[in-house]
Amino acid sequence: MKKTLTLLVLAAMGASALLAGCDRGTTRRSDRSEATGEMQTAGIAEEYAPVAGTFGGRMVQATISEPKSFNPITSSETSTSDYTNLMFLGLTKVDPWTYEPQAELATRWEPDESGLVWTVHLRDDVTWSDGAPFSADDVLFTYDTIYNPDIPCSTRDIISGPNGERWAVEKVDAHTVRFTLYERNAIFPLLLATGIVPKHRFEPMVQAGTFASALGSNATARDFAVTGPFIVDRYDTGTGRVFMKRNPRYYRTDAAGQRLPYLDEILFVIVKDSSAAMLKFRQGETDIHGIQGSDYPDMKPLERSGNFTIYGLGPAGGSEFLFFNQNTGRGEDGKPYVVPHKLAWFRDTRFRQAVSYAIDRQFIVASIMNNLGYPQYGPMNHANEHLYFANPNMPRYEFDLDKARALLAEMGLKDRNGDGKLEDAAGNRVSFTLTTNTGNDVRMRVAETIRSDLERLGMEINFRPMQFNTLISKLDATYDWEACVMGLTGGPEPHWGANIWRSDTRMHMWFPYQKEPSTEWEAEINRLFAEGVAELDRQKRREIYFRWQQIVGEQQPFIYTAAPERLTAIRNTLGNVFPAPFGTLHNIDEVFLKGASGPAPASAPAGNAAGR
Repeated sequence: MKKTLTLLVLAAMGASALLAGCDRGTTRRSDRSEATGEMQTAGIAEEYAPVAGTFGGRMVQATISEPKSFNPITSSETSTSDYTNLMFLGLTKVDPWTYEPQAELATRWEPDESGLVWTVHLRDDVTWSDGAPFSADDVLFTYDTIYNPDIPCSTRDIISGPNGERWAVEKVDAHTVRFTLYERNAIFPLLLATGIVPKHRFEPMVQAGTFASALGSNATARDFAVTGPFIVDRYDTGTGRVFMKRNPRYYRTDAAGQRLPYLDEILFVIVKDSSAAMLKFRQGETDIHGIQGSDYPDMKPLERSGNFTIYGLGPAGGSEFLFFNQNTGRGEDGKPYVVPHKLAWFRDTRFRQAVSYAIDRQFIVASIMNNLGYPQYGPMNHANEHLYFANPNMPRYEFDLDKARALLAEMGLKDRNGDGKLEDAAGNRVSFTLTTNTGNDVRMRVAETIRSDLERLGMEINFRPMQFNTLISKLDATYDWEACVMGLTGGPEPHWGANIWRSDTRMHMWFPYQKEPSTEWEAEINRLFAEGVAELDRQKRREIYFRWQQIVGEQQPFIYTAAPERLTAIRNTLGNVFPAPFGTLHNIDEVFLKGASGPAPASAPAGNAAGR
């Protein structure tokens, strides 16, 4: 599930799985010493010991995707959340080592005896970046906006019931909020990590009906008020640079009472592809870079001269997969989104299973990932030791072209005239267009491998990659596509993927917004996700999510490929770097540039210090 070249810099995973332009996420320390050699690995919580840093300076990182927007409510992709996660804090956040909920804008929370009513106590020392006080009114406004049916929102799909049930959110006083749930929720405190937005700034846009399209890539600091450590300053389209500046009213302080963050600025540099990003890092122009397995042998010897450290963080927490458009709907012109004979192939389980058998995952790991990866067969990677809910007995479609051909023949897809090309019973050649996003070299090579594998079966594949945000628009708006290779962010909690797996959601990518489940297996997954989030017994939850993964393995709506080893190079000029299983730079507010000489900001008011 939830999935970029710009790394996960905050521990809070957000409230949903996100479409990712590049693979992202972090996991356990690497056990692949035969491939990686001596490597710094993700640390443990006991090693987290930040020191007083120096103020000033800029951290630079590259990204292959232009910002789609800066709207935290409508975001469903990392080309937005990479920025909004730095700006809008939630009531809680996740511990980067244990994934347990921690206090953020809330100080504590407690349920009543029924488990349905939760009282959440808010911090009383937080202000928005424009000086307005943060209060319960902002929390109520945020959830009213999330539940607004006129505003697209993936978080709504996570926290709503199967029939549209919603939480009741009430103001008790200025710093206390009461949530009344429609059913008991096993992960309610984690769901409070959703970013809270400012009522005084955004309410006029909601009332005017313009919020869904507001806060686009032309937005600047004057359009926002934030509680996070950084705020977007401007996006310079001419140079392809997004400037994030320090929030001087951020609430956290260091041990000396100095107001964080230490850095003055984070600069995102937009590049055309991951090779260009690598070049910028090697030339010393960026400070952090996600390394591909194929680049590791060249990069490892450069650590000393390049003044950086490569951290091995285990198998990626997200996923990469191929999927087909199964949408039975029609566009405004009355034409079907997918021509009928292709739709019949794509909706046949045997077709998807055959394609899965035809993908050589071991080749992908060996040749594309330099053996720094893991074949993946389901939405949760069993190689990741942190994924308690990962089913270790997923159906495995090992590379087998004979099994693939047998399934296709069973469907009536055969070489009928001896030209090596498959046709259906009506004489339609088995041909379709395959796309993925440009810029991600590994994903492009995986897509090329898939094309080659399927052509060996006699299929004709027209490969047409496109820019990430353009592709996202096709997936969740126009539905003008046939087959796609894509990735999602991920984490250890299955319910973060409810916005993907529930059939009525925006991001049910192979067929979104279904009024009724189009198949029995989709209906069963709907039921399982409803049961899973309401079940308080962890072992029983595990059994529920094992069944969900079993269905996914059988039906293959997503045909998973391989999960890369997470390798991250970080410049040694950055201080307070403590990579953790669920956040590379989870403490971005404490990261500092060694040797920076900016003046320390004025001390925060007494009592404003907040530990992690």
